[in-house]
Amino acid sequence: MAVLLLPIIFAIGNERWYDVRVKLRLDKLGRVVLPKPLRARYGLRPGTELEVNERAQEFALRPKMSAPSLVNEGGVWVHHGVPQGDLDFDTAIQDDREDRFRRLGGLE
Repeated sequence: MAVLLLPIIFAIGNERWYDVRVKLRLDKLGRVVLPKPLRARYGLRPGTELEVNERAQEFALRPKMSAPSLVNEGGVWVHHGVPQGDLDFDTAIQDDREDRFRRLGGLE
């Protein structure tokens, strides 16, 4: 296995937070493992997509930034993402409507 010792710049968005020198070892397939404290600090979980930006004698790893899933369109919040978990939106909307009707009707 090759040992690679380069400055790794950890950043979120376009903000460069700080340089960290970490000794990482490449496996046969060219993979490296980021230390757990760094993964925790940046909220990196299995499946997190990273972008790599290469410069002279260094590269930067950044979590791939995605568009917000909730967008205000004409005063109404609209979800533009993929629902997570087992939430049934139709049932949630119906329950919310019933709660509002009860409050408006003075039944609560």
